[in-house]
Amino acid sequence: MSLQTPRALTEEDADQILEAVEGPSSPSVPPPSGERPSSPKPKAKSPPPKVRKKPKAVAAAKPARVIGGKYQIVRQLGRGGMGVVYEALHIGTGRRVALKEIIGSDLAKERKLVERFHREARATGSIDTRHIAMVLDTGNDPDTGNPFLVMELLAGEDVQQLIDRVGPLGEALALKIVAQACTGLGRAHAAGVIHRDIKPANLFLARRDEELVVTLLDFGVARVKQELTTESFTLTSTGLMLGTPLYMSPEQVVGAKDLDHRTDLWALGVVLYELLAGTTPYTDHETLGALLVAICSKPAKPLRELVPAASAATEAITARALALDPTKRYQHADELLADLRAAIGPASLAIDHSMLPGSLKGLKSNEAFAATSPSKPD
Repeated sequence: MSLQTPRALTEEDADQILEAVEGPSSPSVPPPSGERPSSPKPKAKSPPPKVRKKPKAVAAAKPARVIGGKYQIVRQLGRGGMGVVYEALHIGTGRRVALKEIIGSDLAKERKLVERFHREARATGSIDTRHIAMVLDTGNDPDTGNPFLVMELLAGEDVQQLIDRVGPLGEALALKIVAQACTGLGRAHAAGVIHRDIKPANLFLARRDEELVVTLLDFGVARVKQELTTESFTLTSTGLMLGTPLYMSPEQVVGAKDLDHRTDLWALGVVLYELLAGTTPYTDHETLGALLVAICSKPAKPLRELVPAASAATEAITARALALDPTKRYQHADELLADLRAAIGPASLAIDHSMLPGSLKGLKSNEAFAATSPSKPD
């Protein structure tokens, strides 16, 4: 058998072989005349796969402190020389309250003092007036041993904040503030409770409905002030000096053990003087010793020497309230209140927002205190 001579490979044969090896190709489009065929574009690289990052570990939130086993601390509202005020939440009822924790290194040793604090706080809690902050509870924190006082949470600002903000007040407003405070003191004194630390910072302008109500704070707290601070200090190892020096009565200065309600009326007279004059009667003394000597021995400068526009009636009120001899002062809050009402005239004791220089609108709960309590009688 003879072998056939292979025929020559044609262009068509070559295309068929390439198609068999590489697969069918898309029909080529000849380039326009005069142009060279373009080189095939390189294939785009696919992006690298995304790597998921591990989430950062979140630190566990520090649990809120609980005082007395039932009051969860929300935030700190203020701090003084002997205590801290918090906004707290009653765990059982969800009620928002103001809690004052009394802090002192030797409190655990002062059982009688702490017992007296609780006794006075309970007595204050039984007084039904809107001019005294409602005391809801007292106790000792088992973790720290510190005594604490639980009060209604108020919205507004204290009188010290007001005068720091606007300076001296008009006579009508000053008289109304002091008259409302005097109403609260009268109720407390009738219940046998003395405040001992009346000052502008303890007179709170609380928003209650459409008016501002002067509400007394910190009843009984002065009893536990033991350390030398800007607010209170110990005079001797045997006599505890209670109160803020500028507002202290002569009998407080000498450490009298038989203090009575007239010491509160003196302090209220100092507050009235300051609201009008922009200064307390004994501010112009450079040392604590000179201040204490002046309080005990020098009559206060007449109000109208500093405030010529003040009425004679108001000057007479401050002079009697600040008598060095307690027997020559107002003997009862009702006496002082009667003179304050006479000086105010026919107007009521109510204070509305329009009377204030500036506004309490939009104030937070004192970053000290939102009224959660029911309305109370005068």
